[in-house]
Amino acid sequence: MLKRLVASTVEKGLIWLDSDGEILWFCETPEETVSVRCDPLGTGFVCGFDSGRIVRLDWGYPVS
Repeated sequence: MLKRLVASTVEKGLIWLDSDGEILWFCETPEETVSVRCDPLGTGFVCGFDSGRIVRLDWGYPVS
């Protein structure tokens, strides 16, 4: 089973980490992130922003 972690930073960043803590992906967001949740199937995550916008991001490959 693949283990993933997504986190937001106070500098408007989103970071995707593997189970060893290695950064797999990073981006800066255009506005403050107020909520981040991994989807229950492990295929992506949902990110909520200060403006009320909600975005779903896909990990980019199927879960094994």
